[in-house]
Amino acid sequence: MVEFLPSKQAVAGSSPVSRSTKLGRETASQSRNVAQSCRSIPAETVSCLHRGKELTNRSDALTAYRICVGAEAKSLNVSAATVRRRLKRPIDANVLHIVAYRDPNMVGLPVVAVVGFNIDHSLLDSAMQAICSYPEVILACTTTGRFDAFALVRFSSNDELSSFLRKEMTKVEGIKDSETFICLDIEK
Repeated sequence: MVEFLPSKQAVAGSSPVSRSTKLGRETASQSRNVAQSCRSIPAETVSCLHRGKELTNRSDALTAYRICVGAEAKSLNVSAATVRRRLKRPIDANVLHIVAYRDPNMVGLPVVAVVGFNIDHSLLDSAMQAICSYPEVILACTTTGRFDAFALVRFSSNDELSSFLRKEMTKVEGIKDSETFICLDIEK
């Protein structure tokens, strides 16, 4: 699945771009194919599933992107070129990023957990870098409130989750304690 996500600047500074946003008319010189701007995306970031096929390179991701643009065009009753043209400006301005991701359930990672961390504040930056370095960590953020940070993690079994928490997270300097919340149902 390919998803259109707003960048950090868009989330922090303005409203996210939705599929129904009208971005205005572009001139012919501005309407180059969006695929050219996607060539700068590192190949390792474009791993996703599309119709059961693992996408591991930029070419496969661009094919999935084009299929999604076509589907979006049909749902809006406009041409695919119009959708690409309307996406080009926010992509070029780094307001919108095209992100390919794999469906974790389809690749054998059904266990989802949120881990809350209490971290020594003097070691917060290094601890967050260490937490982010693990491939099992899908999302990591520092927060206010009871916990200093949260991490969203995915595993193929509860045993792997347990091993990760006992063996890997105990190696991270600065973590005082943690609490793990296993997700039972994911609604969105």
